[in-house]
Amino acid sequence: MALPMPGAPVPHEPEGSPNQQWPPTTALTDVYGPAQGFSASIGGVRPASVPWDAFGAAVKDTAAYLATYGRIPDEVWIGSQNLSPTDYLATLADVTERIASGGAIPADVTIRQGHFTADRYVADDSTDLWGWVIFPDGFHAPHIVELAKLQAWTLKPAVAAKAR
Repeated sequence: MALPMPGAPVPHEPEGSPNQQWPPTTALTDVYGPAQGFSASIGGVRPASVPWDAFGAAVKDTAAYLATYGRIPDEVWIGSQNLSPTDYLATLADVTERIASGGAIPADVTIRQGHFTADRYVADDSTDLWGWVIFPDGFHAPHIVELAKLQAWTLKPAVAAKAR
């Protein structure tokens, strides 16, 4: 679904509507996941909701980040609060679905809790994981496992090439 450019008229929306402040359409084909795990800001508590304007600014900033770096940011800032990429994407999906189905632009955006599930296919670190003969007894590599869990964001299905 393509969203309108900021300032562009939106069908069935009056001039100056909040919908016209939606971020630019960003065409992304290969998007990578965050480069490190999420840590909530010190003393930070995930807000229950944020004003529409603050959320829209965060969406624009995140779209610019994606266009520049080709990956999901490690955290998304909405005002002075940071959100995990999963919570941000779940919230964005909820807002997008509401707007696309004809719902009104909310004055406040409810923050949704995201659930990233692809990393469950990466084993948790333990000494049993490294039982292959090339590894010394007791070897364990928590940072390699952590990196593998981050790389799970970008796992893509194998697609057979067309026969020539």
